[in-house]
Amino acid sequence: MIENKLKKQNQELTTKDYYYDSFSHHAIHEELLKDSVRVTAFQNAILENRHLFEGKIVLDIGCGVGIYSLFAAYAGAQLVIGVDSSAIITQTEEIIQKNGYSDLIKLIKSPIEELDHLPNGIEKVDIIICEWMGYCLYYENMLPNLIYARDKWLKDDGIMFPNQIQLFISAIEDERTSKHKVEFWKDVWGYDMSCMKELADFELFVDFVAPDNLVTNDYLLKEINLETILLEQVISRDKFVLKALKNDYVHSFIVFFSYSFTHGEKPIVVSTSPYSPPTHWKQSILNIPDEIIICVDEEIEGFLKIKPSKTNKRNLEVIIEYKFEGKRCSVKNKQNYKFY
Repeated sequence: MIENKLKKQNQELTTKDYYYDSFSHHAIHEELLKDSVRVTAFQNAILENRHLFEGKIVLDIGCGVGIYSLFAAYAGAQLVIGVDSSAIITQTEEIIQKNGYSDLIKLIKSPIEELDHLPNGIEKVDIIICEWMGYCLYYENMLPNLIYARDKWLKDDGIMFPNQIQLFISAIEDERTSKHKVEFWKDVWGYDMSCMKELADFELFVDFVAPDNLVTNDYLLKEINLETILLEQVISRDKFVLKALKNDYVHSFIVFFSYSFTHGEKPIVVSTSPYSPPTHWKQSILNIPDEIIICVDEEIEGFLKIKPSKTNKRNLEVIIEYKFEGKRCSVKNKQNYKFY
């Protein structure tokens, strides 16, 4: 019993260490900083709303190399507290110093859920900045930690940046990718490995989807108010109804999201839709084993559930149920996907 408990604790420790260590490498921060859509949105949301930041205490959760902390300090914050668990914070300290903000930005190396006090005797903050969104929105499972930090450290009249999230689903024609998977495993250096396709089918993957591949409308699965959402509301089974915009085939579903800063005079919205400028989040693609032949105005109904993996809470399990009754075919199915 004790041995099993220790094994579980060691597994959790290893998982946690791996997650934080992955953010210690400069390459991941370089990729994030090169995402101009992402950085510009935060920059504009902060610098165009100096009146919200002047003289305020700001908590930057998962501060990384400190770019948002620097924006907040430049916008007139009284103090910015940057919290990050990875070793990159050593470089962040140097970045803050080199740019002359050591008096305004204080850094703490700690998981936010283990932080027991703030510097300078501060008990509550006015603003929380946190870019918690991952692939398929929930990858890395940071939202529960953000809710914990909000309830513990944010003032009753405090605000979040960003503060609104929307999650969407759509259906696409993706014959090239689907056929490539089948054909690739049929003949690998002269050997039949087609059984491998079944494993590939049950993995979610991320990629850029061309707008021309979209077959249906976008359906709003879920709206999240980050200032009010409760922990028990994070995981839900959300219904969708997708209407065909043209006669075509459906080979996959895609999931994407938008996030908004609505506290300023001019709301700022970033979308990860195929119709929007590309971001590092891309779109999350769920290939299905069925080929749905759909006609304009016909509908696919279903449910989507996204939850943390049982073996590693940073990873995802995605469950999609879908039903279609059309002129050309009928389909009813349920698929489980993993995303590592």
